[in-house]
Amino acid sequence: MLLPAVTVILSVIGFLYSRTYTPAWPGDFTAYLGAGYAIADGYNPYDESEINRCLSLNGLTDAEALPFLYSPAFALPFSLGKYLGAVWVRRAWFTILHLSFWYGLFLLFGRKKQLKKSIILMVVFGSILVFTGPYRATAKWGQVSALLFLSISIAITRKPDSAVSGVFLSLIPLIKPALSAPLLALRKRAWLFLAGSILVIITISVASTGFEPWRQYATALNRVSSQWDLSIPGNRSLSGNVHRIFGFAFENSIRGSDNRQERIQRAGVVRTLSSLVSVILILLTVSIVLTVIGKANLKQYCMSGYFIPLLSWISPLISPLAYDHYGLFLLPLLIASIYTEKPVLYTTTAAAFIVWAIVPNGNTFMPHGAALIIVEAVRPLFLIIAAVLYARVTSSLQHLVK
Repeated sequence: MLLPAVTVILSVIGFLYSRTYTPAWPGDFTAYLGAGYAIADGYNPYDESEINRCLSLNGLTDAEALPFLYSPAFALPFSLGKYLGAVWVRRAWFTILHLSFWYGLFLLFGRKKQLKKSIILMVVFGSILVFTGPYRATAKWGQVSALLFLSISIAITRKPDSAVSGVFLSLIPLIKPALSAPLLALRKRAWLFLAGSILVIITISVASTGFEPWRQYATALNRVSSQWDLSIPGNRSLSGNVHRIFGFAFENSIRGSDNRQERIQRAGVVRTLSSLVSVILILLTVSIVLTVIGKANLKQYCMSGYFIPLLSWISPLISPLAYDHYGLFLLPLLIASIYTEKPVLYTTTAAAFIVWAIVPNGNTFMPHGAALIIVEAVRPLFLIIAAVLYARVTSSLQHLVK
């Protein structure tokens, strides 16, 4: 019972300490709540002005919601705020987030054959993450990432064809579809339960609100995808860094013209080129990882317990947008690396995790320029190196679990 006890103690400490840095109404949570209010009142949950009006009508006049770009199915539970009150929904949501993270971490460390090591690792990792890193970022913003982290942890502890894995992983495509790489590890009936869960959730959503919020969701995604600048500060993905590098390299060329229309056209060309290079680099990275695993070993590897952590690790890398709280998706591979007892592997993954998930954004401690570009570009580079090394080491192990 020592590991559960340690987990409970750390979760209590983490929850109490989070109260010192979490705003009364964090931007992400307020966006979820505002979308829920909008759906309950029949307004567009993807219109920021309407969300803010709904929040104001429900007593949150000082809250500032971030843009909501999740499916209507995710907004639906937050519509209960109209009936229960915002305070009770906030309490329930943050309780869910904290419990999700610590239970997910407990599942990753819950290895009976190495119990003493698991307890030590839980104390070390838990103590660090209480005060810094992706858990703190998730709690600060009220982000849903902790719930998705739990779904991945549950899938890791079960067989690839587990119905439970299919049900829990169905949350990812409904909430953050760009992080759906772990779904590739599912097999046979798990896919049926995943598809069935998604269908049931969408059916409930449509039955409750009609098709209009889903149409508005599609419109919002199309609008954002054509306008959003992936080079924005805080975006740690591979695509974000490529766009940042190209923007810096061609900045003078874009601004060199006095014709506004010509500047827009040049910026569009640079953006298209950045997207193309991003896709090529992502495909190249995936190809290298698959090559390292080896064609002969690929089927067995995909059925092993090492595959989902690898897919979870590369999710923030290949997603168009990735923020510091996405670092929760790096934990499964980092923990799996430690249990391989290969020093070169777990030191590399630990360094990659620290650089990507714990080191603050470069723009917070240095002016914009070449140095900032280099510092931020190191993040995805570390993830790529660690992913390739992990694939090479784990694919050569003889105890791959089918």
